[in-house]
Amino acid sequence: MKNNHRSLNFIISMALFTVFALCLTLVLLMGASSFRGVSQRAEQQYSERTPLLYLSQKIRSFDRSDGVGIENINGITTLVLTEASYDVFIYHHDGHIKELLVFHGDRIDLDIGIDVFAAQSMELERVSESLIKTTVDGKSIYVNVQSEVVT
Repeated sequence: MKNNHRSLNFIISMALFTVFALCLTLVLLMGASSFRGVSQRAEQQYSERTPLLYLSQKIRSFDRSDGVGIENINGITTLVLTEASYDVFIYHHDGHIKELLVFHGDRIDLDIGIDVFAAQSMELERVSESLIKTTVDGKSIYVNVQSEVVT
């Protein structure tokens, strides 16, 4: 009788342990799936927002009436940020947003720009004298310029 009782206790203990192990495995699998979804959404938001924030901050750092312009250079729409002794060109080329720093008087060669972000497209539009619309991969942001008017 004692052996039957011990066997029954052992079987019940093993069954409870098996149920516990299965529940633990299911919880871990569901948690991993949830984490993967959150991680993918965060990566997507990063890739959508970061280029736009980068462009807006670059524009704001050159924020003067004559410091920010949009030009067409060799068929490429380019954001031109002018400083006293150099210009910064930001443009889309070969699937990347690129940046090129050129000292005044040097030749502009857009092929040697540094890759900043991967992007399918970038559009620049001066909406008004004080407003620039930047669009990267279909997402847009408006940047107000001329906070300091140079006379």
